[in-house]
Amino acid sequence: MKKRKQIIRSALTLLLIAILSIGCSKDDDVPSQPEPPVVNKAPEISAQTFTVAEDIADDVIIGTITATDKEDNALTFTLTKNDKDLFELSTKGELSLAKDKKLDFETIASHTLTVDVSDGTHKASADITITVENAIEPFVTTWKTTTANQVIAIGLNKDVIYNYTIDWGDGTVDKNQTTTPSHSYVTAGTYTVSISGTFPMFMMSPESREALETIEQWGDNQWESLLGAFAGAVNMTYNAKDVPNLSKVTSIAGLFANCAKFNADLNDWDVSTITDMRAVFDNAISFNGDISNWDVSKVVNMTSMFANCAKFNTDLNNWDVSSVTDMESMFYKALSFNGDISQWNVSKITDMTGLFYGATAFNGDLSKWDVSNVTRMRSMFIGATAFNGDISQWDVSNVTDMGSMFSGATSFNGDLSKWNVSKVTNMRSMFWKATSFSADISNWDIQNVTVMDGMLDNTNISTVNYDALLTKWSALPNVQSNVAFGVEGLVYCTAARERINLTDGKRWRIIGDTSCPR
Repeated sequence: MKKRKQIIRSALTLLLIAILSIGCSKDDDVPSQPEPPVVNKAPEISAQTFTVAEDIADDVIIGTITATDKEDNALTFTLTKNDKDLFELSTKGELSLAKDKKLDFETIASHTLTVDVSDGTHKASADITITVENAIEPFVTTWKTTTANQVIAIGLNKDVIYNYTIDWGDGTVDKNQTTTPSHSYVTAGTYTVSISGTFPMFMMSPESREALETIEQWGDNQWESLLGAFAGAVNMTYNAKDVPNLSKVTSIAGLFANCAKFNADLNDWDVSTITDMRAVFDNAISFNGDISNWDVSKVVNMTSMFANCAKFNTDLNNWDVSSVTDMESMFYKALSFNGDISQWNVSKITDMTGLFYGATAFNGDLSKWDVSNVTRMRSMFIGATAFNGDISQWDVSNVTDMGSMFSGATSFNGDLSKWNVSKVTNMRSMFWKATSFSADISNWDIQNVTVMDGMLDNTNISTVNYDALLTKWSALPNVQSNVAFGVEGLVYCTAARERINLTDGKRWRIIGDTSCPR
């Protein structure tokens, strides 16, 4: 019995081993499952912002754009949207300015670019923002030297404080300067000179004024005066796109005087603080820039402002000249000027001497001008050969000097019969060679006039009007004695006795007239 149990146990053991062997054999025959395929995902890039100084150079890296790739594939970057073509991007994501490009905070303070990043299969893109920080802009000019070791000097005003840095454009930079700048250039050439810091006033040095080539940029300089700043810079032209800060300036007198090549649009200038504009463009023979929007409401003196500006003919009718007291020679020999200035308020002006002297094109409407405060009209229209405007209603009751007022004004023949000239003392050459003038001025009260030589020489006054003049003037009770009266070419007829009353009674010397044939 015991043996039988042993046999059964052995048989069961063998059966179990067989079953286990069969199970293992079946497991070995099942094929293994393949690994899931690797999926290549697109790189990831997010919007990025870089802040950069306005004056950054084109060889300086603004920043490196970053992106990630889960598979660690090599990435390449491409600039797909480039604001005004200002920038360039390396394949590694290094961002810089394109060659010779510059940033300008005043024009655009922020630029948006689009950048693509690729892993070779997939792409992603993001916007990149470039924020521009304002830099202190220098005052920039260019100068041309013509000989080796030529010295360029810039004048300063000893009454103001300077503390500036000047880059002479040849590698020399002088810092913390407080005195007159000068520099010797080893070789002849054109050099860009940049000045930053406290530099409140610029003046031309006589020995260097012809070397100034251009004004390139006004910069952020706080000017305190530009009195005569560029006077005599005969070769200077104007390239500046910005405007000067004139908020502390009251005088620009002589600013561009004798700048023969100067011609620029200055319409955006804020001149609202200026009180003195004497000779600003005097002899700037090429100037015809737009200054129609200038706020000149505080200007008191415009003497010789456009004198000898042969090409100037800009519309100035919107100017508020109500504060101006002196316009002496303002348009002296401004040969092209015929602008509309009919609405000007000239009520405060006391001196109009030479105002349109030699302004051969001018024939504007001045009929509404209030000249009641003017005391001097000497040479006002001398040589203004086109002028024949209506000034019959002018109140000239305060004028004392009318010498040469219409001398050579060959077209003028206005009615002046109502003028009150009772305060005038000088009428020398008043209508000398005003060959069209034939008006009746016999009603004038000339009792204070002491000088009349050449007054009516070579005019077109008729015998009738000349007779009337002699008759009425001789009857005035307080006519001045010993007056020389020029009347070359005039003929008297019925007023012979009245003429004698003046020559004998008042000892007048009447020069150049003849009596009519009997």
